[in-house]
Amino acid sequence: MRGKHLPSSRGLGSRFRTLYSGTAVSLLGNYVAYLTIPLLVAEVVGGTEETLPFSISYALETLPTLVFGLVGGVILDRIRLRWAMIVADLVRAAAFFYLAANAGGGIRIGEIFAMAFLIGSFSAVYENSLYAIIPALVAPDRLAKANGLISATQSAMFAAGPMLAGIMAAVGGTAPGLWFNGGTFIVSAFAVFMVGKVDTIPTEEEEQAGFIEETLNGLRFLVGERRLRDSTITAAGANVVFGFIEATFVVMASEVLLTQSDVEIGTLIVAFGLGAILGAAVADRVIRFLGLGRTMVIGVLVMAAGMGLLVFSRFGVMALVFAFSMFVGIGLVNVPIATIRQVYTPRAMLGRVITASRALSWGTLPIGALLGGVLADRADYATIVRATPLLLIALAAWLFSTPLWSDTFGPTHRRLRHMRRTEAPPEADEAAPAE
Repeated sequence: MRGKHLPSSRGLGSRFRTLYSGTAVSLLGNYVAYLTIPLLVAEVVGGTEETLPFSISYALETLPTLVFGLVGGVILDRIRLRWAMIVADLVRAAAFFYLAANAGGGIRIGEIFAMAFLIGSFSAVYENSLYAIIPALVAPDRLAKANGLISATQSAMFAAGPMLAGIMAAVGGTAPGLWFNGGTFIVSAFAVFMVGKVDTIPTEEEEQAGFIEETLNGLRFLVGERRLRDSTITAAGANVVFGFIEATFVVMASEVLLTQSDVEIGTLIVAFGLGAILGAAVADRVIRFLGLGRTMVIGVLVMAAGMGLLVFSRFGVMALVFAFSMFVGIGLVNVPIATIRQVYTPRAMLGRVITASRALSWGTLPIGALLGGVLADRADYATIVRATPLLLIALAAWLFSTPLWSDTFGPTHRRLRHMRRTEAPPEADEAAPAE
């Protein structure tokens, strides 16, 4: 077992594959909940006439990413990430079991909101820990491949989960899907446990300071490194749009795309997922050819084009093509963003910088959800949703003036290219601190 604590220099390694298997199962549970929780909200409030309850539920589930990210990164840099992930899985399992046990039995909307916030809080812990622990298990030149695999799997589960949720809801109501959610997190916790101990590699890059000082140091580095800052702004801007779209997806499908059944809604989600799978699957090769930055910029343009065409169409073959194209763009954006955070951040600050970047990026999801929900209730929903692609177009135009386009490879590319040329395995002091 000597050297097993080091990142694998060939392939992704058995320990990453074990971690990946648990993450894949939990992602399936996440996307079963993507449809099951809105269906539970609709069941409690009596329909989809009002968009605000759906927006509030979604906002409470995504808001903890912002709240946790402002202070939680320091905690992640000080604790064992593997155990943080296990605890997060177990708490989420308990929350879903509670919803399942009370579904159809007079559960109140306030209880759903509370569980959504709890689930979102520990989802933030799990996901931030996941991306911080990957550099301890995978060699630097394999990070884009590892991130692409996780992103592609997330997209696959996004395609399969809601369809499975729809089938379970049609057969037995919302409870079976919620029980299933809880079970997936139990399986995930076991898989993360089986990864085994991930040794923390001592580092002298930064001495441990006070809690507030370390938090501020992480934010300063994020703001000062232009690639990290600009990619975070990009994700935050895009998520204003997707927060609104995801929170009111059921409304958009019925009111704008004029779907006629839950099966058509599920088919639309499958098209989303398949597009994201393709985008994530090819992202590593596109990155090797175009670089991290330009791959991300092109992804934003593809997203904008797909969404702009989708919101002016009706459900049918062309709408499915547009939905597929939009999520190809998402796959091409997500992989380089995750990789930029990992390769441009000092090892001692991985937890803080990744968590802060994700907090600022995902923190706009509840803003978009709530703002869009309020505007849609006070104005014409179709008009609001058809205007949203303009923000993505403006975002892509701005990116052409940033180093993400002009210096798309940068020093990281030269370092990784040299590593591939020499084919030398990473030294012990190059391993990122994990737990």
